[in-house]
Amino acid sequence: MSRAITASEDSTTLLARYGRYPPTLTAEQLHRYFRFDDHDRAVLAQKKGKHNRLGYALQLATVRFLGTFLTDPLDMPEAAIQYVAQQLDLTVNPVKLDRYRTRETRWDHRHDIQARWGYRDFSEIPAFFDLARFLSARARLMAEPSSRLLDLSTARLVERRVLLPGVTTLTRLIARIQHRADERLWRDLAALPSEAQVTALEALLDVPLAHRSPNLINFGKRHCRSPPPDSSVHSSGLKRCGGSA
Repeated sequence: MSRAITASEDSTTLLARYGRYPPTLTAEQLHRYFRFDDHDRAVLAQKKGKHNRLGYALQLATVRFLGTFLTDPLDMPEAAIQYVAQQLDLTVNPVKLDRYRTRETRWDHRHDIQARWGYRDFSEIPAFFDLARFLSARARLMAEPSSRLLDLSTARLVERRVLLPGVTTLTRLIARIQHRADERLWRDLAALPSEAQVTALEALLDVPLAHRSPNLINFGKRHCRSPPPDSSVHSSGLKRCGGSA
């Protein structure tokens, strides 16, 4: 897959990498998410200061790749920073770039990117219900592990430019939808047999004593030990084993 987390990884790894960069990026990922077209470059050219231009570009690439903004906009692989800088013909100045991560400018850039490129918050009702319907449809069709649904949810939100919610919010939504799908499945299965079939099935559970397996009865007797005579549970133990007090 093109994102930072893949469906083959277990749930622990998925949760740890949710909304974070992997240690390394592939050439395909860099080309797809960290290259800027003419419109992008025109917007970037309006930013004053080379370090501000680079910081804005890094945040734009981050939200396209991860589907979220980072508290520290420079918490990303060095290869990604260099790849973006080379495109914009900029030299990475660590001192000036470090100032960007602590200034209010980064928040202004974040709001501008969200508004200019149409990124929505997950709390908006259309975004929330779109994902809920998607997950409900999959849960009705097949039983998939939560980690798989988390992976698919992240991919869908990134594709539709919806900012990722907190991981707890997303995992709880998935758990609720899976639970509802299970309940619906059991209701549907319970409604399938006719009244006569239900009666016949219940009759299978009522086995007359004469038809019970003697081996099973003997097994129960052999493994039912009576407590010592002075035990307070002597009487109840005998009754459970089929004896009398």
